[in-house]
Amino acid sequence: MSLTVVIPTWNSAASITRVLRALRPQLLPHDAVVVVDDGSTDATPALVPQEQLLFGERLHLYRQPHRGAAAARNRGMAAA
Repeated sequence: MSLTVVIPTWNSAASITRVLRALRPQLLPHDAVVVVDDGSTDATPALVPQEQLLFGERLHLYRQPHRGAAAARNRGMAAA
């Protein structure tokens, strides 16, 4: 069994790195993380790929124009 964590985000540069690093020790080897950037205008889209070194292929970033949290969650669920 595996788990996919979906994280919708918008302008979360101040916290996204902390969130991902807190989540990583809780994941099992086959678990994945899907981050959906909902049109951020800050550094959020640049910070998520930097965490790829810790997560490897288990971390996926999707970007979309700003459409709100529900749209970002739905995109993440579709990707999962």
